[in-house]
This record gives sequence, C-alpha cells and structure tokens, in this order.
Amino acid sequence: MAPWPWRCRREPSNGRSTSICSPPASISPTAANGAGKRRSNARATATSSASTSRRGRPPTTALFASGFDLTDGGKWSRQTTLYRQGDSDFVRFDVKARPTANDSKPSQFIARIYSAGRFLGSASRSVVIRRTAPVEAAARSAAAERSAAPAMLMLAAAPPQPAVTGNVTLGGAAGDDVPDLDVTILYDDPSGLGSGQIIIHSPHLAGPVTDTFSTPPEMAAWLDSEYRRLLQLGLSLRGAVSLQQPAASSDTGAQKRFVTLAAEGFGDALYRDYVPKPFKDVFWSLRGKGELHSIQITSNSPTLPWELIRPRSADGAVADGFLGMGYRLARWAPRSSASQVDNPLDRMTFTGVAAVAPSYVDKRSLRFQQDEIAALSKLYGYRRFDGDFTSFEKLVGEVSTGFIHFSGHGEVNQPSSGRPVFAIDLVDQSLDPDTWAALVAAAHGKGNPFYFFNACDTGRSQMLGGFVQGWGPAVLAGGASGFIGGMWPLTDRAAAAFSTDFYGGISTRIKDGPVYLAEILQDVRREFYQTGDPTYLAYTFYGNANLRIVAQ
Repeated sequence: MAPWPWRCRREPSNGRSTSICSPPASISPTAANGAGKRRSNARATATSSASTSRRGRPPTTALFASGFDLTDGGKWSRQTTLYRQGDSDFVRFDVKARPTANDSKPSQFIARIYSAGRFLGSASRSVVIRRTAPVEAAARSAAAERSAAPAMLMLAAAPPQPAVTGNVTLGGAAGDDVPDLDVTILYDDPSGLGSGQIIIHSPHLAGPVTDTFSTPPEMAAWLDSEYRRLLQLGLSLRGAVSLQQPAASSDTGAQKRFVTLAAEGFGDALYRDYVPKPFKDVFWSLRGKGELHSIQITSNSPTLPWELIRPRSADGAVADGFLGMGYRLARWAPRSSASQVDNPLDRMTFTGVAAVAPSYVDKRSLRFQQDEIAALSKLYGYRRFDGDFTSFEKLVGEVSTGFIHFSGHGEVNQPSSGRPVFAIDLVDQSLDPDTWAALVAAAHGKGNPFYFFNACDTGRSQMLGGFVQGWGPAVLAGGASGFIGGMWPLTDRAAAAFSTDFYGGISTRIKDGPVYLAEILQDVRREFYQTGDPTYLAYTFYGNANLRIVAQ
C-alpha cells in the first residue's frame, strides 16, 4: 500500500488564510502484494487563526471513491485537526478496488470538505482500474505463466488527467447561508444507478451521516412512464388549456382532483420506494425540531426527481407535501471541470434578463410564446436576441451576468435516432449539450450567468424524461451560477405562465430586500393546486438552496 497524499497550501486572501487544495500529480500502480488496495491521504491547511471551525467542531473531509470499498473499518467522512500555523494532519482512508471483469470506466476520487455542516470546497482526481497480468517469472514460459496466474487489479499507470483543484476558506458566512440539510449522493455508475454512497451534513447535527445504498436501475424506465402519464393527464383532462378555464362538458373540479391525486400518489411512491433511508431519518429528525427549511442535493445522477418527493413518517401518521413546495430545495452536480463553480453562489445581483425566443413557423409555432416575451420585456435590464445560432453565439459571448432565458422547443431522443439525444431548437439548428460546451469554452467562460431553459415539447421527442439530466450538469460545467429546466416536456401555456410568475415574483419582492430564489419557485409550484396543470411540478432548480437575488 503506497500513500496517496492530498495536500493544500496556504495563501493569504482578503485578510484570511485560504487553502489551495489539489490531489497528487500522479497515481502509480499498486504493489503486487497489495493488488487493488490504496491508502488515500488528505491534508488541509488551516484557513483561520482558530484550530477548529466557527462552531467549535473540527472540519471534516468526505471521500467518494466509486468502485472502491473501505477496508480500515472507518467511515467515509473523517475529522482533521487544524493548527494555528502550518498544515493540518492527514486524513487517511484505506480503500480496495472491487473485483471487475474488465477495465473500469473512468471515475473519480472526490474529497469534499465541510465545516460545521457548511460545504467549503472539493478536489478530485480521475481514476481507472485496469486488469493486468503479473510479471512472468523467469523460470516459467510465457504461455504457462499466462494460463496459471490470475489477473490483478491495478490503478492505471498512464498519465492521469489534470486534477480539479479549488480554494477553501473557513469563516465569513452567516448561519442562514448554510443549508439545513446538505446531501451528497454519488453512484458508482450514474448512468445505470445501482449502488452508491450518501453523506449528509447539517449545522444541526453533531457530525456527518454516512452510508451506502442502492437504487433499482428500473427506476429510470418507471419515471419515464410516470412523466408520460402526468403529461397526458394534463393534456387530456384539461383539453390543453388551464383547468382554471371552465370546460363545457366536464366536471372541472373532478378533473383537478384526479390529477392532484395522481401527482401526489407519484410523490408518495418516490419516497417509499426510492429515497435512501439515511435521508428519511435525518429529514424527520430535523423537521421534528423545526430546523428544516433548506435542502441541498449534490449528485452525479440527476434522475431522481427530488422536487416531487412527498415524505411520510415511518408510522404513516404524518405526511408532508412535495419537497419542492415545502422547502427551499436545490440541486447541484459534483465539479467535473475547472470552469465549473465548486460551491454554488449564495448571492446574485439582478442585472436583467436576456431572452432568446426563436420564431417558429407553421405547426411548430408556440401560441403563448409572445405573451411570455411581452411579460419579460417589462423587466429591468431586458434584452432580446434572435433565435438563430449566430445570435445565440453572440449572446453567450456578451452576457456574463443575470438571467439568460430560452423560450422555445426542446426535445429528448433515443441515442440511435440520428438526432441529438438532448437539444434545444433554434430556428436553424438543434443545439445539444456537447455543442453547448464547445460554444461556452470558445467564449472563455465569461462570468456566471443563470440559465432558464423554458423548453416546450417539440412533438417529436422519443422519450419524456431526461431533459434536465442532459442539460443541468452541462450548463453548470460551463460556469453557470444556476439552471432551471423541466424534467419532462412542458406545455406552452403553463410554461409561459410559470416563467412570467417566476420573474414577476422576483421583481416584486426584491423591492423589499434580498429574496430567496428557491422561495419564488415554491410559490409558483403551488399554482399546481390552483390550475391542476402538472407542468407546474416539472421544474428543477440547480443552484444554491439559499441563493438570494439582490437589487443592483
């Protein structure tokens, strides 16, 4: 077992000490007598004059190591001691690669650093496990050795990809900037779900909660079916118009009640069958003490629709509403590139809205798109860009702050269809996440704008679920401060109403001081119970659960 040192160096910043944290420059193969086994070490540097965090607790380092098991009997999250001068102690993890029939997919060792429940930053290193044969003994023939010796698991000796490093600073945050419930979930195979790690932090807990869990892979297909059902219920039961509009030949109240019960039953099933038990335990503990107002979910799989989960106590006596309505809820993705913001921003100045609204023709035209744009045009700092690729490229290069809003068509297709799996449709091109990444890179990652993709159904999508899975992490990787998008195709009228109420809520409430963006989303989602339209439940927010929008 060779040590894998994870070190930080101290640099002054704004009157306090800041740690620059990074993994080692290289990873060498394991020794033959320790095949597949590594000792991972982490070291952090004190970032304040005190030896512990602002609440008297030592900082903790949580290690996520997909494809590895912990072999030293400890937990995946461990405390470290900070000294008034010099580096901290090492945090050590002994891990062993799981057996594999083939070389593993590239994965990551990710170290996430916390202080009193507050996420400070992370550093990561790409890892690949390869199966190799041991060196042949000189006394045996090459053929005999190959037939007799089993393959061994070794860490790849090829030059690794550059480490993703970051700055970590202790102190300086108000207590209400820390999410009450900070959940990190990383799957060994995010595309196939299955086994994973969960680590929960909270300023209201004595220490982190760590565990392993498993999500049935068939959940993804079930979700797609449920999304299709919600969409069809909304369309067929309301005749493609809001249930607030009277229907001449049907009982509107009964329609609304049926859709409401279908959505609530969906949320109940999500909680019962797919939410990890550690989350359930901590959720009810904090809720029972009145300490739960904000929830931050960081995961390498955006498949589970956290916004639609409806918790119920273990004895069934107490039921809660949709998480997206009852709490400030936000998602985030683990940082995969240096351009991505590691710790989502907690304050954003409202500098205006830059809107892209492609003018479609014939059957592709969106009837309520103009109503949406007319409402947005009344906002402070409004700018409109044409819906062709050249104009969109210009927008990405020019707009570095505030909101960038897309009002148009989106689609999700099968990988073998010949069309982009995920796309937003401009007038002349279908823009996919990979092209998006290249476009943002060419713009040199100017600023940290917030993106709202109000992408309605194109009518030719081959799958319903997955739009936010394709776009959320991709937009964050380009340096965005946040992203809002739909989990399934949106209907034109409700989508226009949702964005109008969202921006209108910010514009109205910001006059009285900073406003939580997630609280605006809570209010707009509650329109589901007034309209009966499931579109109001479809929106996901990537960002900081406690992000506050402030006036310029």
